This record gives sequence, structure tokens and C-alpha cells, in this order.
Amino acid sequence: MVTWTDGIDPKTGRPLSYVAGKPLQQYNPGTVVNPRGNGVANVCPATTGGKNWEPSAYSPLTKSLYTDSAEGCVQRAVVKLDAFEAQGGTVKKRANWTGGGTVPAGTPNTNPITTITRYSISKINPVDGKVSKKIMTDSKNWGLLTTAGGLVCGATYLGDITCYDADTLDILWVYNVGTAIGAPPMSFAVQGKQYIAIEVGGAAGAAETAQRPGTKFFTPSNFLMVFGL
Repeated sequence: MVTWTDGIDPKTGRPLSYVAGKPLQQYNPGTVVNPRGNGVANVCPATTGGKNWEPSAYSPLTKSLYTDSAEGCVQRAVVKLDAFEAQGGTVKKRANWTGGGTVPAGTPNTNPITTITRYSISKINPVDGKVSKKIMTDSKNWGLLTTAGGLVCGATYLGDITCYDADTLDILWVYNVGTAIGAPPMSFAVQGKQYIAIEVGGAAGAAETAQRPGTKFFTPSNFLMVFGL
């Protein structure tokens, strides 16, 4: 769902309301935090998604693109960035910036779906952009892998590595590694046998612990898991 513009030009990938040469673009009122203004805006998709940096995967077998996304909206407040530390300020260069600041307590929420964050995997026709299949997932997948055997695999902070049927996106296999996963799987073959490998290790966050209490026992670690097909 995109609310900050009336649509995306399929030829250029730019918003329909984009004005070439204009230094500050104006999008739909109330949906974008204006760096020259004040107040709070409802941003859809959330600044952490929908489709972010995590790698998508294309399958020549199904001629489809598979993407993992975070779905939902978020409220963001305008934040003034003071001088960098080198100039006597407090702002650190390259520090994480999420598109705004925390909304003050008691601020009316004009968009109820900002309180909901869900995750999905979509099967997309890359020619026309149409979604032929979509499933909701328990947690965010950190990138996807497709195989010539008709699998789509991903992994989450809940510690699950899951492989789906590339046609139906039905779950075929899931294994919990006992620690958080924040990386995409990869595949290789040795002497004709195919393997799936993934780096794992880390602590689950508050959202994962609330969803699956057992993740609070995850121990931060660093190791490579390899599975044979």
C-alpha cells in the first residue's frame, strides 16, 4: 500500500506526482514528514519497509520474482538535526536515521494501522508487476533464495529457516536453529549434491520475544549452518 503518492510510473519508477528539477518534492498532505515543516505524519509503508534492502530472488523455473516485505504504516515526527560532532554538535555521521523522530506521547493516532506491522512473501510477475501469490509470515525474512528444484527459502529472527514451494508458497520444510538469523540463505553443490547454507547467530528482539517467548533464551553466537537437499 502506497499512500504518499497517487501511483508509481511503471516506465520510470518515479511517483506520478514527481516534478523534474524541483528541489523539494510535494507529495500527498499528511503522509510525508516535511523536513522544512513541523508536526507528525503517517508514513506508508513504514520507514523500515515495505521492500527494503534484503535481497529478492528470481526463479527461471517459475519466471517469478520473490520478495519479502514489512507491511504497515508508522507515525514519524519531524526532527531537527543539529551540528555534527566535528562542529561541536551531537549528531554522529553515518548514525542510524529512520526518517524522523519518536512521536510525542499522547499524540492522536489518525491511522490505526500504524500500530500493526506484518510481514509477507510475494510471488511477482516481473513483466507486469502483478502479484500472483502472497503469504503472510510470522517474522521478517532477511532475504530469499530460489533453487532449480522449485524451492524458495528464507530465515528470520525467530530462528526459523523455512523453504516454500515456489509455485504455491506452501511450507515444505522448517527448522529452528536455536538462535536469531539475520541473513539470507545461499546454495552450492559438491560432487552433484546440493546444499543450503546460512550464517546464523544473534539475540532476538523485543518483538520476537513477545511473539515467541522461548526466543529470550537465544544466545548470541556466530556459526554456519549447512543443510543437504
